[in-house]
Amino acid sequence: MPRGSAKKQSSRSAKKKTRRDAAAPTATVPSPLSPPSRPTAASPGPAGQSAIRLPEKPREGSYYRSAALFAVGIMILAGLLFAIVREASIGRTPPPPAPVEDPLFDEVRHRQEFEDWVARWRAVEAYVSFNEFTLVSKGTLEPAGAPGAAMTPSGAELEPPMANRYVWSPDRTRFVDYLASFGEPDSTLKMYNRASEGKLETLAFCGTPCRFDDAFWLDDERVVALGKTEGLKADGTPLCLPTGAGDEKKCYDRLTFTVYDISKNEQIVYRSENHLFETDPYEALKQARWASGLSIEERAALGISEESELETITGEIIDITPEGRILTLGGSRVPRFLAVSERASIRDMDGKTIPFEALHRGFMVETNAVHQTDGTSLAASVRVTVSPNITVEEPGEGDEVGARFSVRGFARTFESNVQLRLTNDRSGKVLAEKFTTAAAPDAGNYGAYAFDLRLSSGLRTGDALTLAVFDTSAKDGSTIDLVTLHLVYRP
Repeated sequence: MPRGSAKKQSSRSAKKKTRRDAAAPTATVPSPLSPPSRPTAASPGPAGQSAIRLPEKPREGSYYRSAALFAVGIMILAGLLFAIVREASIGRTPPPPAPVEDPLFDEVRHRQEFEDWVARWRAVEAYVSFNEFTLVSKGTLEPAGAPGAAMTPSGAELEPPMANRYVWSPDRTRFVDYLASFGEPDSTLKMYNRASEGKLETLAFCGTPCRFDDAFWLDDERVVALGKTEGLKADGTPLCLPTGAGDEKKCYDRLTFTVYDISKNEQIVYRSENHLFETDPYEALKQARWASGLSIEERAALGISEESELETITGEIIDITPEGRILTLGGSRVPRFLAVSERASIRDMDGKTIPFEALHRGFMVETNAVHQTDGTSLAASVRVTVSPNITVEEPGEGDEVGARFSVRGFARTFESNVQLRLTNDRSGKVLAEKFTTAAAPDAGNYGAYAFDLRLSSGLRTGDALTLAVFDTSAKDGSTIDLVTLHLVYRP
């Protein structure tokens, strides 16, 4: 073969090889810092055909397993942290206090007298519970009466039947009387022989917002007084709720009991939660115990029998009949006539005993009485609740008067001054103006006064007259203590 031909052939072969090498893909080594190259859809194959390269499919199960393991790890870590914190806190937080033990309350709680008391009130209000009582105060036993006011009772007061009214200690050396103010708005608890001196003293006094129900002895040195008192709001005012009927309200009460420990000279007070008590289950029991202190004659005089009940009657005294000790009370549709027993307790506003003659027209009274078969009532007790400074005994409201008549009454005024004015309602003319002084024995006491009137002509039969009896204020001269009566002129 000629050299030229061989060279040409070699040259062509070399060119083909060069073109083939240029067409072949160049292998590239990826950099560790560069992102991985995305696979191409097709690459030329060795035979000139395109080879398809698909991306590798991820394994889905591995992701779920990783997530589950991660969550379990978080939970375990949180549990470990909680255990560490709790363990540290237990060492710093004191344990909860143990329930406070009260042996005294437990002793009272299991006495039959206390259980009966709660049961009676529970019949009125079903939500009363033994567990609601809480200790309110504990302190020195201090009698409510003034020092030196203790009295030595008479022999009759220490013997039956009067002694039947008291609650005696087991050894019968002491007693308490929770009916000492029976029939009055207030309530008093008295104790006999507390200091072994044979004295009867006021142990506790309770005004109208509270009452004593009963009492019993735990032993010879400790007595429990049971009762109730009004419920109060945080500001100290009575806890009352409107009923929706005008201004009417219903007020709540709290049961209370006090333990008087004579040997330790202590008094311990417990109270319950607030409840609405619309009736008093102890009223009849208190009446029966009070009546047990009367003799057979006294009970007969009062008309009290086993079936009798005392009735509370209130009103203004509009007439008094000394003969028969009769009081006529107004304030209701029909006047009430009361015969006051010779053995009746009569007290003034301060609780002091007064005679029947000290009662006057215009006084407001509260009485306990027994209804009689003749339509009248026999009063076993009378308590004056309001006593005006000026009363008019004569004439009475609506009486007829002539040209001459007298005005008489009692006054308890500054310097015993009393003034009078009589006016003709038809003409408006003042018929009489007078001044006098009452014969009071001392300042603050009632004294009798009297005016004698003589009317001039010019009046007509049937004229309405207005009688005013009054005093004037020393401060500004205004009319005070006014009593007004309406009269009719008939010559």
